[in-house]
Amino acid sequence: MSSDQQKKGSSLEKKSSAPNYYHGATSQSARYGYRRFQNAPKKQLKLQKSLAVTNNDEIESMEHSSTTVPISNANVEGKGLTKRRNNGAFSALSLKISKRKVCKYFATENSCYFGEYCRFLHIRDENIDNNFDSVPSHINPKPKRIVVRPNITAISRDDIGKTEQLDIRNSEFNYFGRRFHDVKFAYDGSSYFIEFDYKITDPDWVFDVKTIGLRLKIPEHYPCELLMVTLNQPTLPVPLASHFNKEVKKFLEEKFMEAKKCDTYVGIGKMFIRWLDRNILKFFVEGLRKTKMIAEAEKEGIKLHQASFSNLINQKENTDTKTDKMKVEVCDSAEVTQSRNYKEARVESSSKTEIAMEEINSKQSPKGKAIQARIFWNDLNGNIATLSIITMAVSIKCAKCNSLSFLICSVKQLSTSHCKKCLNGSSIHISPQLVHQNSNVIALLEPKGCIPVDCVLLSSKLSYTCLQCSKEATVENLTYGVSNKSWCYGCHSKCEFEIRTIRFVGDFNAIEKEDSSVPKGKQKKKKVERSVILVEGQPLPENGTCKHYKKSYRWFRFPCCGKLYPCDQCHNDAEKEHEMKLANRMVCGFCSKEQPFQKAKPCINCNENVTRVKSHFWEGGKGCRDQVVMCRNDRRKYANSLMKTVSNKHAAQLKFKDDNKKK
Repeated sequence: MSSDQQKKGSSLEKKSSAPNYYHGATSQSARYGYRRFQNAPKKQLKLQKSLAVTNNDEIESMEHSSTTVPISNANVEGKGLTKRRNNGAFSALSLKISKRKVCKYFATENSCYFGEYCRFLHIRDENIDNNFDSVPSHINPKPKRIVVRPNITAISRDDIGKTEQLDIRNSEFNYFGRRFHDVKFAYDGSSYFIEFDYKITDPDWVFDVKTIGLRLKIPEHYPCELLMVTLNQPTLPVPLASHFNKEVKKFLEEKFMEAKKCDTYVGIGKMFIRWLDRNILKFFVEGLRKTKMIAEAEKEGIKLHQASFSNLINQKENTDTKTDKMKVEVCDSAEVTQSRNYKEARVESSSKTEIAMEEINSKQSPKGKAIQARIFWNDLNGNIATLSIITMAVSIKCAKCNSLSFLICSVKQLSTSHCKKCLNGSSIHISPQLVHQNSNVIALLEPKGCIPVDCVLLSSKLSYTCLQCSKEATVENLTYGVSNKSWCYGCHSKCEFEIRTIRFVGDFNAIEKEDSSVPKGKQKKKKVERSVILVEGQPLPENGTCKHYKKSYRWFRFPCCGKLYPCDQCHNDAEKEHEMKLANRMVCGFCSKEQPFQKAKPCINCNENVTRVKSHFWEGGKGCRDQVVMCRNDRRKYANSLMKTVSNKHAAQLKFKDDNKKK
């Protein structure tokens, strides 16, 4: 064989081997790279095992039993692997297994989308870290933090005066001294007093007060005796302070009674501060609500006496001692005198009750004359707690001449007005009331000089309180018999109610005929109206002009009411009950001839222009007055102006005069 043929044969072998190599590379890349994104064929073989094994023992058994099963996860070439398998080298198998990576999807979610065709290892054992990224042995794990609870010292009543009891009391002093700034300590011989400013740290706090003063009274044998805490803030309202002291005293007494039952006493200073941090907002809200209620009651004439805790305790002790003395006297008395004493006591009690009733009636007599405004309404969804009035629009009738008028009354203010007919002074004072399930009186009216007839609900303003969150909201533009739907701004619950009617009930004959405190209104001088009679051939008053249009010499007849007016504005000023419609007829201002409306044509009778006509002549001052626009043929065009023609001689004389004036 020649050298040329050998070269050709070798080249053919290279060409034939190149496609095989390329085909092998393609199948290998398809096996390892693209099969993950393709649907693999499902083949059911009897002896074929899944490539996704559960642990390393199954992998080793599979490798020993069958050497023909391909391992798709290998990164080693096929030839080298077959040689090592034929030789039975177990070290190559262990090297093979160590290079296989664990499927991250199966390790985290315990499931894989590709199943048995996944080229990564699926291990169900919990110790996954042993197959990869194992933690070195020389690195110690981070120790857990051990929380040590503080030891709380508890004593009994037998330990009074001992060091344990004194340590607890001194620890309370140290705690308040560290916790708060500018703490003042005092001692009166039997108790210790601590005064400090408590700073409010609640993130939901909305009030202007940021700090409050507290005063602690620690007894000598604390904690075996009750701790007393009072509010030391004179600027706060009395009802708020009393409510705060009441809640604090209730909490301290409960804790003391629990310790007394178990005979184990501990310091509660820290516990009290933590409890106060959580509940101070609630105390202020409830206290201010009581303050508002008391203030409104006092404005209505109801006086409530706010007594302090010491006064209440002293009154209770005094009443207890009085009742005890009375019981002793009754037990010592004889049975014969008992009936007589009972009769005398009955007479005295009856006389006292009569006197008390007279006083009550005398106090309530001015309120008895008030007119009640009763509202008849329906709570459609049961979420309305109360209703109240803000402004009430009332239709009133004069107590003297019975003329009707309209008055808008604001609550807690005196609303005054005058009768348009007789100038009688009248006033109404409204006291708002809360409407709920047991009361339908929304306001008390005290009218003078007028009688309330009806409530105009459309012009009134009301407020309601949500039953879920006690938040108030206002409503306007209400209508009788139509339900009002709204949603609470606090809890977003639906609030729906309907107002059927509002009626005034009371003794209308007791209303005063005139309010002397309201000054009488001044009577306006009536303008003398000239009687206008339309006579054809005679001009209209002022030739049909008005104050709005001085160049319009006509009157218009409007079809909406059929009346004559000089212009549309005069119609609107006089007729406010209906809407104006454009006029279709007019009356000439020079001859009083009624004719159809014409925009720019003269009168059909006298041939006069009913509107201003532009002219370039003077026309006695009624035409053109502008010399620039005036016609040149008019002699007033150049009168008294510099545009006249001047002779040279006259011009020289004028110049000579000017020169002499300058010298």
